[in-house]
Amino acid sequence: MILPYRGDFYDAQRLKVCGDLGQVLFTPYDLRDDESIAKAVRYSNVVINLVGRDYETKNFK
Repeated sequence: MILPYRGDFYDAQRLKVCGDLGQVLFTPYDLRDDESIAKAVRYSNVVINLVGRDYETKNFK
């Protein structure tokens, strides 16, 4: 699995225990940069959009 993340790496690191060694890979991305999104989904057969936070942010309440 390739898991693109934005923000702090340590927020996404807890997901690493969901797979075997080398099965879960992280890559940073920026929502405003089309190239980083294309790089994140380049070799994917299925893409699931789960962009968001579990808590309120200054822009979204």
